[in-house]
Amino acid sequence: MDLDTVPESPPRKKRRPALACEQCRRRKIKCDRLNPCQQCVKANIGGCLYIHDSGEMLTTAPFEAQDIQFSVFEQMPRRTTSATTAALVTPNTPFENANGSYSDSSSLASFLESDELKPVPALSPAVWPLGWDMELTNMFEDQVSPMELTKMLEDQVSPAEPRVLPPAKSASTVDSYYTTSTSLQGIFRTKFHRQSHWTNFAYQSSEVMTVMQFHEADESKHDYPTFARCKTLAKTIKLQEHIAVQPNTSLRDIIPTKVVSDRLVQAYFRTFQTVFGILHVSSFREQYKAFWEDSRSVSKAFDTTLAVVMCIGSVFCLPETGVSRATALQWIDIACLWLTSLKQRNRPSLEVLRIECLIVLARQVRSFSGDNAWLSTGCLVRMAMHVDLHIDPEAHSSPKMCPSDVEEQRRLWATIVELELQSSMDCGSVPGIACDDYDCALPSNIDDAHLEANRVSGNLITAKPMDELTQSSIQILLMKTAPIRLKIARVINNFRSTLSFEEVLSLSSKLSEALKTCSDLISSYCMSSTPPTPFQTKMFDLLVQRFVLVLHQPFAVRAILNPAYYYSRKLCLDTSFLLTSHLARSGDDDFYHLRLCSKGPLRVVYAQCALYLCGELTNQSEANQASSANPANTFMPKELSKAVNKYLELAVARMSCGGEKSIKCYVLVSCLLAQADAVHEGLPVDQAVSKALKKSLETAYSLLKPQAQDAPERLHAT
Repeated sequence: MDLDTVPESPPRKKRRPALACEQCRRRKIKCDRLNPCQQCVKANIGGCLYIHDSGEMLTTAPFEAQDIQFSVFEQMPRRTTSATTAALVTPNTPFENANGSYSDSSSLASFLESDELKPVPALSPAVWPLGWDMELTNMFEDQVSPMELTKMLEDQVSPAEPRVLPPAKSASTVDSYYTTSTSLQGIFRTKFHRQSHWTNFAYQSSEVMTVMQFHEADESKHDYPTFARCKTLAKTIKLQEHIAVQPNTSLRDIIPTKVVSDRLVQAYFRTFQTVFGILHVSSFREQYKAFWEDSRSVSKAFDTTLAVVMCIGSVFCLPETGVSRATALQWIDIACLWLTSLKQRNRPSLEVLRIECLIVLARQVRSFSGDNAWLSTGCLVRMAMHVDLHIDPEAHSSPKMCPSDVEEQRRLWATIVELELQSSMDCGSVPGIACDDYDCALPSNIDDAHLEANRVSGNLITAKPMDELTQSSIQILLMKTAPIRLKIARVINNFRSTLSFEEVLSLSSKLSEALKTCSDLISSYCMSSTPPTPFQTKMFDLLVQRFVLVLHQPFAVRAILNPAYYYSRKLCLDTSFLLTSHLARSGDDDFYHLRLCSKGPLRVVYAQCALYLCGELTNQSEANQASSANPANTFMPKELSKAVNKYLELAVARMSCGGEKSIKCYVLVSCLLAQADAVHEGLPVDQAVSKALKKSLETAYSLLKPQAQDAPERLHAT
């Protein structure tokens, strides 16, 4: 072809429209697309010039909201708004798709500023699952400075119509921190947390977040407790605690007197031994007697076992023993050091596995930080499988074993499975074992004394009927529900799995059937002459009922708008009421002391219950406010508030005795409860939330500050 006849190429068009004004584009700085934008105001430039398709126009934004939606973000999920479902949307808050799952909105930074997302005076879902960061201090450090945040709030937020602050992070930065893949089911904070982690229960409303931002932004102007100051205090206490409990002596030098040791050992045997059955009771008692006759006659392994047992028992009898927290934590440290050196030289044994189980429990009941329980129990599972503990000796052609030894192996394996289950739920991770990975039979329903008698005589073990309570009955009931609980934990904590409502109902039906059988047996135990202790029954409820709550929670939060999920909502409410009812002290001194000092399930489950009840209370208040009459499917607000207040009282008691140093959940629950009460009574929400925020921070600060000032003395006195 002649070059002169070649048609001129059409001008190349931009693949996406420009959103910034011409001045900001030329200077290559971020534009907020106002008229005039903040950058042009600082540069003393008059109006902002927005150019689109070579056409010049002076406007407050380059495009209408619908143009932005379909041209730039047409592949992004979008939450539809209506008169009954419009919501205040905060940056980095997941959107709810049509199928009910949540996807990230952090890359929709520009879209969040459109006029369509301004709040409207109509019913809105009060709270939505927490975004990528629960830590308010990190949020301010990563986005804007307190001074800049204050100016932005003064310029853009008014009491009559609060606006959402645009995120200062770039889209690429946010995307690297919080995934945009809809196939991932969970929440990213410092790491990925699946459905059973407590942060998936944490809810925020725009009103609460706005008040928190104002409070933190005024930190440089006023000297009052803030979230950042409380967090600094907590870190200081933890650091001082770790320095103070470094072992600088031998284990036998810090063993208390025999009278005190007897009380500590007895406290362990009446509590955790009746639930988990870790120790071989007769062997321990023989060595314990020999230890006080001649300490040189027992092994170093028994010294370690005794120290960890006393550490656990010290939680239940603090006033009468005088064992300090520093001494108890030193026992844990020395036991860990000895166990580490032993594992480097020898093959795992049943004795080592028992000590590992005891250390996992001791770290939890003493709230000893610096260890991930899920990692410890995962290692414990593999050590147990390495010595074939998961294979039942009587079901295979294994070497002939004494019936009592077989029973001890079954009890120890049941303990390891339960510890792995609970740690996976606490951490929001997949259990390291499935039902098909073991065939170890259930422990026999027999008391320790009868088990030892059978060992001496060499006779076969004769188990009692299951309707008779023994020292292993609670552990058997836990193990009966373990298969379905393992399946639930694996499904809900698999980061790519999405459960339909039908699948949830199927799993729930199987768990309910197993629970009904166990509940009937526990009821029969309570009617006998030797009923179970409150510690046993409440521990069983706590360890099992938490699976009901976590399984149904994703659908329960949507039941306020979709009555088809009412069953999940009802189960979550009933379970939350049941578990929070245990917070009332009623003849359960052992369980009460454990609630004050322990982490793990004793902290996570009650926080989940309180957060769910806050969401339910807030949703009900807004639903009642938007409708002329109360819906028929609401629950009593006073009962909900009473249950949440029980958690707040527990949180304060935990902070006062040193069992709790993190205030995130306590502050959030206080603010959400104040918001719900204000909406229900028709009072100003901002004032109520601000008052609750200041009060909760002042309470937390007043409880943490003395501990940071005299941490060494306090450790040696408590």
